[in-house]
Amino acid sequence: HGYAAANRLGGWRSDQDIFVSFEGDNTVLRMQVAGALLKRYRERFAGHPLAAGTAFLRAWAGGALPANPLLAHDTSPRHLRDPEFLKSALRHRTRRLLFTAAARLRKHSRGPGGAFGAWNRCAPHLLALANAHVESQIFEAASSAASAAPEAGGVRAALKAMADTFALTAIEADVTYRNDESVGADKAKAISRLLEGLRAELAGKALPLVAAFAIPDHILRAPIGVTGVLDAADPYAAYLASTGWRGG
Repeated sequence: HGYAAANRLGGWRSDQDIFVSFEGDNTVLRMQVAGALLKRYRERFAGHPLAAGTAFLRAWAGGALPANPLLAHDTSPRHLRDPEFLKSALRHRTRRLLFTAAARLRKHSRGPGGAFGAWNRCAPHLLALANAHVESQIFEAASSAASAAPEAGGVRAALKAMADTFALTAIEADVTYRNDESVGADKAKAISRLLEGLRAELAGKALPLVAAFAIPDHILRAPIGVTGVLDAADPYAAYLASTGWRGG
């Protein structure tokens, strides 16, 4: 029913498509993020490529996923939902992509297209780097907010479930975790099973989570979300009535 004109989502979507282009669309913005990360990398690890690479790997080792084979196969929900594991896993991906992107740009910039040609050739890699960095930042902010939220009413548990679902979804979607053996096959399956449970848990909390934004009905003006519909004994019948539908 989100597609129904009465719920106004179509108009909001049209406005949003325009708003995101004011400073360049999301692809342009992600390329700017990748450029900023590469600039920081060059400033910190300047010098001969081999020496810079060695210095980076040494710094990376301090924050990357541990090489402990037992950890790569730990399937316990307690471990998989540990904020430190999730933070390390997402940072691990960003660091790996940053290092390989810098190496690829250095290699291709010696070709006929120069630095500009190398940048275009590595564009998919750079977009993946920006996505990884942004997702890491989102999770850390969400996890920090969840840990500071009150326990009363299940608020902290709901926010933590949302943050964990976000991080685990990103890990599940990235096959390179399995390629570099930082996430074993059994652990990958455990993540998928855990995500099914978390999504089912959040489905039961969707209405209070949305209602927590407390958007007044006179601003929302959408039958799918107004208070009278959500609080009705039969929300679906109330929704249909509010749209003007008269069924037999």
